[in-house]
Amino acid sequence: MRNLPLPYLDLIEDIDRKPTFLKPKAMLASRDLAGKYYNAKAELREPYIFEDDLYCAPEGDDYYLFQSLKTYFIKKDYANSVKDLKQFLSVTREPYTTTRAVFYLAESQYYCRNYRAALLLFLFSEDELPELSKKWIDSTLDLYQIPAEKK
Repeated sequence: MRNLPLPYLDLIEDIDRKPTFLKPKAMLASRDLAGKYYNAKAELREPYIFEDDLYCAPEGDDYYLFQSLKTYFIKKDYANSVKDLKQFLSVTREPYTTTRAVFYLAESQYYCRNYRAALLLFLFSEDELPELSKKWIDSTLDLYQIPAEKK
């Protein structure tokens, strides 16, 4: 038998799926269930950068992640950061580098106000980064609103 590389599984493929809209009757029911809850304190978090990414690695996956962050994320060009990090993650990387890249992708989605995608990505990184992810998940949920059905 020939040795073939294992196929790459796209574990975050669902983030580009269009959101499901609620019908007006469901929106009214959800408002009744939520009562008068409104989180007036919902504010955007400050960007988080891992200590490993504060300096340029000489080579490998960390080098390419650093270059991506320097080019887009640090400059707050989050739309291009999303594109670049998705491309970066399309190739199998070292596990810790992948975890950090997914987290940066989640942050980029968060700042692009794509809260559904950000939430999925923060949940994806929660096993490896439980305390950090929880803070971002909570903030994302505070900002996320389920879209109503368009008429």
